[in-house]
Amino acid sequence: MAEDSKFKTGGEGSFLTYNKRIIYNGIVWPQQIAYSNLTDFNFGEKLLYGRVSRNFMPMYASSERLSGLKDVNAALVTSNQQLALDFVIDAFKDLQFQFEKKVANNKIDPNHKFLSHLRVHKSYEDPFELFAEHQKTYTDTIVQFFKEKNIKVLNFKEFINHFFEIIQKSLPTIPFTFSAYIKSKYCPANVSGLVIEIADEDYFNDLSKIQNFVDSDSWEFFLNACSSYGFMVDKNIPWRIVADIGSDEMLKYSSNYISPVNTNSLISSYYERPDILYFDKFVLYLHNLYHKVILKNISHLEICNGRTIRRYVTPEKYTINELKSIFSEKSFLKLYFDIRILEEEKQFSDSEKSRLYTDSFSVYNIKDLADSLFVFENIVNQPFDYRGSLSYNVARSKKGHGDKLVLPNFRRQK
Repeated sequence: MAEDSKFKTGGEGSFLTYNKRIIYNGIVWPQQIAYSNLTDFNFGEKLLYGRVSRNFMPMYASSERLSGLKDVNAALVTSNQQLALDFVIDAFKDLQFQFEKKVANNKIDPNHKFLSHLRVHKSYEDPFELFAEHQKTYTDTIVQFFKEKNIKVLNFKEFINHFFEIIQKSLPTIPFTFSAYIKSKYCPANVSGLVIEIADEDYFNDLSKIQNFVDSDSWEFFLNACSSYGFMVDKNIPWRIVADIGSDEMLKYSSNYISPVNTNSLISSYYERPDILYFDKFVLYLHNLYHKVILKNISHLEICNGRTIRRYVTPEKYTINELKSIFSEKSFLKLYFDIRILEEEKQFSDSEKSRLYTDSFSVYNIKDLADSLFVFENIVNQPFDYRGSLSYNVARSKKGHGDKLVLPNFRRQK
C-alpha cells in the first residue's frame, strides 16, 4: 500500500515531482516484471507506437477504419461519441463484458470508480484537427515576425528566402510538416486509433494512479483481462489501454476485417502515409502564407533629376495555378526536403545530404512524386541515435547513464 504522505500535491517544485515519479516507478516495477502487458510507453521505440511503421516512417490511422464506441449496456459511454479502429472496438466490448460478468457475480467491487463498469472517457483524436491548430500557431508567429521586423518582399522567391531563414531555427524542436508532427511530442498517442482511456484523471497525479488503480483489488484482474483481449496497459497512465497489434489476441479480432491476418497486413490496411497527403497542402499553405505577409504596396525613395521622390511598388500576387506554373513542383520538393532534414534529430553530413537529394530526385525524374517522397522519407526517418530510441538508450547505458514495437509497412497511397 502506498503512503499518501509521499504523494501529497500542491506547490511542490520539479524536484519533488521527479522524486514522486521515482517512488511511483518503484511501486509499479514489480508488477511490470510480472505482467508483460504493463508497458512503459516513454521508453525506446514505444514512444512512437502506432505512429510509425516498422521502417520508422510516420503513419496515421485511416478514417475509413474508425467506428463508434458503444458498450454492452449502451449506457456507459460518456456523452461525446468516441472512436477507435473497428477491431479495437470489438476487443474492448468483449473486455467490458468480462467486467460486467464479474460485477454481476460479485467477483469485483461494483462501486469502484473505474475498474468495475468500464467507461470510455477518451479515445481517438483526429491528427488533422490537431495539426491544423499547431500549424495556425506557426502561421500566426511567422506573420507576426514579418510585421515586427518590417520584412518587405516583392515576390514569392524573396518570401521563401525569408520564410526559411525564420523557421530553420525552430525546426529541430518544433515540427513544421505533418510527418514530423506525427512523430513529435505535440502529437498524442490517441491519433493511432489503438488507444482507449477508461478514466479522465490528471496524467501527472501519481497518487491518484496508486489509489484508483495500482492499489485496487481489481487491478490484477484488470491487467490479466486486458492481456486476454490483446491490450497493453500504459504503466505511466494506468487507465490508458492500447491495442497490441502484434498479439495473437488482437490479430484474431482483426481477422474479421482483413486477410491475411498478420501485423504487416493490418498496418497496410489501416494506416496511410502523411507525406503524400501533406505535400499538396504544403504548396497551398505557402501560397496562402505569402499573401498574408505581403504589403499592399512597398515605398522607396529614388533620386530623379536631382529630386528625391517616393515610388510605390506592388508585390506580385499569384493564383495557386500561376504559382505552380512559375515555381516547379521540383522546387517545392527541394524546400520540403530541406525542412524535413532540419526537423529530424538524425544528423546528415553534406555528402550524405547530397546523395539523399540526388537519389530522391532521380526517382522523381524516373517515376513520380510519391515514389520520390517514399525514398526520401524512408531514409530520413531512420532513427539511428535519435533521443529516446532503443539504440540511443543502449549507448547511454554503456556510458554509465544508467521493449519494442515499431510497426511495419503500410499503404503508400489511397
